[in-house]
This record gives sequence, structure tokens and C-alpha cells, in this order.
Amino acid sequence: MNDVDLNDLNALAFIGGGNMAIALISGLTQRGLSGARIAVADPLPQALERLQADYGIRPAADNISAVNGAQVVILAVKPQFLRAVAEGGAYIRAHPDQAWADFVKLYPNDENALNLAAWRFTIGCFAADPFVLDVAKYKSFAEFLVKWGVIAKALPVGEYAVQLR
Repeated sequence: MNDVDLNDLNALAFIGGGNMAIALISGLTQRGLSGARIAVADPLPQALERLQADYGIRPAADNISAVNGAQVVILAVKPQFLRAVAEGGAYIRAHPDQAWADFVKLYPNDENALNLAAWRFTIGCFAADPFVLDVAKYKSFAEFLVKWGVIAKALPVGEYAVQLR
């Protein structure tokens, strides 16, 4: 991840609203990132309600809505859910026009040139394979979190992330 100023981060998305997301969102909002800039998708309505009440996040109806237009997408899910995330991302990358058409069927009021452009941009944010551990990205993100005071120090990647395959 490149060095990013929190003020330059206009749209952040979390897939998953559990403990990992809560910890990161708490730290980011304590450091000045507005919860209104954070979209969260989670299958449990109570998780979204809690995050909205505590941090002012924007609850998303589904993963596609959460990531649409996001500059950064964080997969805050248990490893067993990554397979479905990987399959969904692969489908969207392989069939972007059909995926856009599916999105528009669900959200017809959002069909416009700006959202289509954001959709096409967002596809490039999907990890090609969320099962592959990209140590450099983890280190870079940890350094970003330290810089902004979200965490006190960057731990070795092996202490919090594992290769799943």
C-alpha cells in the first residue's frame, strides 16, 4: 500500500463487521477518519447496527454495494469465508458487464455513468487470490496503521496472517 493520508481516503470498505473490523474501524475513527467514509457489509444486521451506532459507518446491503467506489477494501472475514469472496471476485473480474447488469437489477436507481465508472475502477481493487499471503502488502498496511496511530507497533506478519494454501 502506498503512503496514504487519512484525509485523502474518501471511501473504505469492509467485508465483514466482526471483531477484526471493529478493532480497525475503532482505530481509524479515533484517528480522525469519519465513519461516513466507511462502508461495511455483514450478513448480521445487528453487527451493522452496532457499527453504525458506535462509529457512524454506512451499512451496506451486500458486498457489491460496500466495495462500489471504495479506494481500499478490507476483507475482515474468517478464512473459511474467503473461498466465497474469491469466487465472487473472480466472477466479477471475468464477467464485469454481467456483474454490473446484476447490480443494476438489484439497485436500478444507481444506474448512471458515475457509478459505472466507479464500478469499473473498483474491479481493479479485488485481490486476484485472497488465499495467497502477500507479505509486502501486509507489512505496508501495518506501517500505515502505525503511522496513523491505529496500532502501536507493526508485528511480524507471521504473528497475525497465514498462508491458506
